[in-house]
Amino acid sequence: MSINFGDGITHPLIAAVDGDGKILTSIERIQHLFKNGYQIEALTAQMQLVEALCLHYLVARRNIDNQEFDQDIAKLMQKRQLTMGRVKNLLIRNNAFHDPALEPVLEEYVEMRNELSHKLFSRILVVDLERCFALGMQLTISIQNYMQRVIEKYKKVQDKTHIR
Repeated sequence: MSINFGDGITHPLIAAVDGDGKILTSIERIQHLFKNGYQIEALTAQMQLVEALCLHYLVARRNIDNQEFDQDIAKLMQKRQLTMGRVKNLLIRNNAFHDPALEPVLEEYVEMRNELSHKLFSRILVVDLERCFALGMQLTISIQNYMQRVIEKYKKVQDKTHIR
């Protein structure tokens, strides 16, 4: 799975696609599901999208913005040990957010995500699905905006360095 960023008009704003370019889910589909009463389904898809975005964000902060981390991210990725919890901890422990206001949002979102993923049906829990969805949307849009700026910056650098 990879993440594609679009304009929100001709292409989905954010989409998860497979190796053939087929859209697996998009932020628009997730919003549609949630709005039409399929909250667990929407949140499950959102969790996957947010997790992928956070991983892309972590890598961009390291590779593009030269953010330093206290662990070797490439090694963790290679060993497939970068869970959502580890990504969250790396971002928080290393003060790696482009916007510090995202830290408490990510912390609360991951806590709610874990409750939904691991404990919702094994215990009688009341989880505020609206709040969880709103936090996920806030993270998604903020990271998407950051990634769009990174992509534009990278395109400008490539345009300037392209030999004609």
